Amino acid sequence: MSRHGKDEEEQRDKERLQCISEITEYYIYRDDGKLTSADTTIFYDTIQEHLYKENTLAELDTWLYTYRALIIQSKTQAAIEPKKRAKKKKNREQALKAATKSNKTTNTNNPRRTYQTRQQRKRQETTNTITTI
Repeated sequence: MSRHGKDEEEQRDKERLQCISEITEYYIYRDDGKLTSADTTIFYDTIQEHLYKENTLAELDTWLYTYRALIIQSKTQAAIEPKKRAKKKKNREQALKAATKSNKTTNTNNPRRTYQTRQQRKRQETTNTITTI
């Protein structure tokens, strides 16, 4: 009978160590910037603080059950975001280059367009109206 109890205790210890290992991995993701910044609020300041405040197998398992999917999604999103930013930057650069190229070919003889405020346009319209009268 005591042997059976020892096996259960060893099994719980192994499960607890697996939970600690997984949580430690998530803390490494956070510290290495592999998670989106919005999702880092679920962590304690340090892994040591986490293990001090939540040290039982049930507490660790509950934390993992609650946040595992969120952390994995956050890691995936954090990996995608730099690629999206790079693609947007490349698209902006290409659009700017195309716009600059089209301006050079179509507006070579035209003066640069100046933009006026609403007040400036009204004054111009008033001046034009007075001179035509």
